Amino acid sequence: MWSFPSIDRDYREPPRSNFQKLRFSAPNASDFPGMPWVNPWRLGGLYAFLEYTKRREHTILMSEKLVRYEQLSSGCFGQHIDGFSSYRESNMRVAFMVGFVAIIYMPLWAAMPPAEQNALVMKYCTVCHTDAAMNGGLSLQHYDAVKRDPSLAAMILSKLNNGAMGAAGNGVPDKVSQKAWLDSTREQAAGASKWFLSREGGLLAASIVREVPPRKPESTDVPVYRLRMVCNASTGVGEMQLTWSPQPQTGRTMIASVDGNSPVEYKIEGKESMGNSGTVQTGHASLLLSNGKSGELTFANKSLTIRELFPGETVEFPFSELDQKAHAELRKCF
Repeated sequence: MWSFPSIDRDYREPPRSNFQKLRFSAPNASDFPGMPWVNPWRLGGLYAFLEYTKRREHTILMSEKLVRYEQLSSGCFGQHIDGFSSYRESNMRVAFMVGFVAIIYMPLWAAMPPAEQNALVMKYCTVCHTDAAMNGGLSLQHYDAVKRDPSLAAMILSKLNNGAMGAAGNGVPDKVSQKAWLDSTREQAAGASKWFLSREGGLLAASIVREVPPRKPESTDVPVYRLRMVCNASTGVGEMQLTWSPQPQTGRTMIASVDGNSPVEYKIEGKESMGNSGTVQTGHASLLLSNGKSGELTFANKSLTIRELFPGETVEFPFSELDQKAHAELRKCF
């Protein structure tokens, strides 16, 4: 009589591979000091991918063992299961590709989770940058790091790198938090030199950042200009605002020209109150270029050029690179 291996003993739990013997536990960013690109989302994606691959291999091995047992039971000793081997390899390749893509496209806020960024912005920034004050032309009262806005991140980064972190009078975070905050904001600012479009509450917003060479020899501080336009298509009301960082400005006249046409002059005068006490006075870091159709500045087809906000500086914003549909929609408000 034929003697067959016991399925309870040999085939119910197939031998585990070296990969399956690995024990995975949900990782934490604190386990990777000095590696700011490691973040909970990427780690979670990697952990899920490894667990999926591990379980997938176990399932395929179980299928192979059951087929072998059926072959033994039917006397088909000479048959091979090459099909299962290729099936297994194919599934492993698919699992690897899926995991790789999932990890690559995880959120990029590497060094610090959005909730922690929001808490720091609320503590150290919104004292000055409120809806009411709009110091520097920025309101961070409703800031949310989850919402992508490269041009806003670029402005925040410029200010954080130039002393704004302690301007509110609340001190500064510890060194580790400072670095993580800066690294995350730097990642969020990626792509700020391209037009960024957003829609919220019936408003279409378009923003872009331009950089100019440092104003002082051997300086690493790169001045940035941000242009932001907002349009409410239902009411036809729009607004075009210019902001700059890191140095404020006052007592100066700058000019703006559309598509190379006659320039429009703007005078920058007065000061802003900063900090908890409101006693710190500084120049302005923003200017309203147009409040819509009643504004003197028209909407550009090709470019908007800003000159002499600071001596010798010229900045050009490429309207020709705007999405055509967004360009037509924004034009209705100016």
